[in-house]
Amino acid sequence: MKREENLTVKEAVDTVMPGYGQYENDTLHNMEECDTVSVTNEGTYRYCAPGGHFSYRMAVEKGVENVLTTILRQRDNGRPLKITVGDTVVFDDRIRSKVTDVDYDFNITLPVAEIDRAVRIETDGREYDVVSIRFEGSPKEQSAALCEHVKIVAVHKNND
Repeated sequence: MKREENLTVKEAVDTVMPGYGQYENDTLHNMEECDTVSVTNEGTYRYCAPGGHFSYRMAVEKGVENVLTTILRQRDNGRPLKITVGDTVVFDDRIRSKVTDVDYDFNITLPVAEIDRAVRIETDGREYDVVSIRFEGSPKEQSAALCEHVKIVAVHKNND
């Protein structure tokens, strides 16, 4: 049997559904928000009104690359989005996608230093290493909407 070289396995570590309060406010995700809008009648999504923000506490996997992935909508092209992981701003720009699909994946690799600083918590009988992830627009404009899911994916690479 031939051995696979440089095999990469992506595994979901944590998922939350933005706009679906039941999942956002559970004891793991512990959402904090100010001036946001939640929608559940055309899929689920959440966005920030001007000056608003929301954050989740999300589980990560130490020792490997962690990627934040969410779904954005083409109609939000041009809207601002700022994403902060712990104390590090990982994205602060207007959405400028050339993707022509109505909905598309948006991925950001999380900083190793923030993953290393993840805090261990216990909730619902399980232990998690968590980081805070905050989303906002700008003081004068609403943010792009985060749709369907916000997910943390661990990337395991086989370099042997």
